[in-house]
Amino acid sequence: MDMLDIRQLEALRAVVELRSVTRAAAALGVSQPAVSSLLARLERRVGFRLFTRIGRSLHPTAEATILCVEAGRALAAHEQLGRVAAGIREDRFGSLAVAAHPGPSIAWLPPVAARFINERPGVTISFISRRSQSIREMIPTRAFDLAFAEPPIEHPMAMVRRFRLGIVAVMAPSSRLAARKVVTPRLLDGQPIIAMYRGHAAQVAATRAFEAAGTRWSPVASCDYYATAIGLAAEGAGVAFVDRISADAAAATGRVVARPVLPDLSYEFAVFHPIGQPLSRLAAAFLELFETTYARHLDPLR
Repeated sequence: MDMLDIRQLEALRAVVELRSVTRAAAALGVSQPAVSSLLARLERRVGFRLFTRIGRSLHPTAEATILCVEAGRALAAHEQLGRVAAGIREDRFGSLAVAAHPGPSIAWLPPVAARFINERPGVTISFISRRSQSIREMIPTRAFDLAFAEPPIEHPMAMVRRFRLGIVAVMAPSSRLAARKVVTPRLLDGQPIIAMYRGHAAQVAATRAFEAAGTRWSPVASCDYYATAIGLAAEGAGVAFVDRISADAAAATGRVVARPVLPDLSYEFAVFHPIGQPLSRLAAAFLELFETTYARHLDPLR
């Protein structure tokens, strides 16, 4: 037997529930002859009688009652499928895997992801937090929909979008430099510095600025993560150079103050996805929200 038509099942359910072709037609928004035609075709397809008439009312046969129960399940599944399709179309349903190095994982992405999920109750996000090198090595596996990592991202299987992000100085509110509107290498000559690990973009930019100014770079600690550097700065251990997004999030809590640095220091990162795996609607919407959220901080690089 061929697949049963959804409209026929809707007509069956309506007539079983309302006991009238006229009332069923009104409920379905079609004509009475249309409902009668749907039922007649359904009877021919299933090969048994669906209704008997007693007086002015239609009564379902035992077979029709059984079929109606199953029709209800099929219609519910069909309606759910429609909701899922609409959710996918409107970016409200599905799953998203985001890989990111520690900076985005800890400070940048949680506010964006929280808003994204709250606006899309049918969406789930899986975070994969790794060092940038590890994320770059994951590209051939296609284990993520979207990834954030530090360059270089030269893999032929990745579609890349690059950004520049300013670096600022953060310190405890009690620091003598907190009263300054701008921090320079000369002001930090010989002062305790909370550095990032050797080779980190912020570390490289800051040390070059100190060298150009002929001032002393005096690190008292070296950190893998901006969050650690910010925590040390908050406790008064020294001044840390961190990205503006992380600095603003920490400054909003009152734990630290953030000050611009002259000369300007910057940090580059890339957002990318496997090129053989087209960017999904959800991933595109997430990236758009990320860029909108931090538009005043991000400088796109083409």
